[in-house]
Amino acid sequence: MSLRSSISPLLALALLLPAREALATPASNELHRLLSGYSYQYSYGTGVSSSRPRITLFVHYCHDGRYFSAGQSCRPNLYASGYQCTSLQDQGQWQAAADRVDWRSSSGNQGSLALIRQPNGSLADNNGNPLVRLGPASCP
Repeated sequence: MSLRSSISPLLALALLLPAREALATPASNELHRLLSGYSYQYSYGTGVSSSRPRITLFVHYCHDGRYFSAGQSCRPNLYASGYQCTSLQDQGQWQAAADRVDWRSSSGNQGSLALIRQPNGSLADNNGNPLVRLGPASCP
């Protein structure tokens, strides 16, 4: 898989999310159990300006610590009506910490995403954007 954008989508995610203390934090082994072997959809950003695109990612968290992601970044088209979308792809290594998932992309970028365990048991970022479990991860 190659990165089609000049910035890792997961790194972009970390840059767009403000650092804030999590209200409830799952233990790292619980977070690892929730993510490992599953694919998730994660969307963030407003998509109302070119500086705040709407990003949707589909991330596969493999049992062996690898991840694969694909998705798109959409922003308003400044010259025509509608949206201009760019495909995103990335892969690398991931690891669960007490209240976050850390990653290192094969392109060398790295970052982390703070996660909050919701009362219903689901996961969300500090802004309330949910990670929606889609099913088993597709790991080669």
